[in-house]
Amino acid sequence: MRRFKLMADYEAWPIWETSGGQYCNVDPAVLGLSETLVKRVEEWADAYSATYNQTDPSQSGFDTPDAQSRFEHEGLAIWWALQAALPEAEISYFSESFQRLYGPK
Repeated sequence: MRRFKLMADYEAWPIWETSGGQYCNVDPAVLGLSETLVKRVEEWADAYSATYNQTDPSQSGFDTPDAQSRFEHEGLAIWWALQAALPEAEISYFSESFQRLYGPK
């Protein structure tokens, strides 16, 4: 069974294959997802990348708690959509807000 982790990361796709104990960054476009879901994943990743402060990475993050909450809610919605789109895979979600992994490990 293939295993994937959805997690925001700077300068990387937000989907990682974790099958076999190794992490491999995966372009969502190669997973057979709908164009709509691929675009959603890409926009979610772009929203996270926009929070990166290149001058002072320690100051990276969302401008407001509301922006972070919206990002978290969209991440959870994408996680559920990925599970529906890839029912043969185990998919977990790493929450930026709570700094914990949800779903299969």
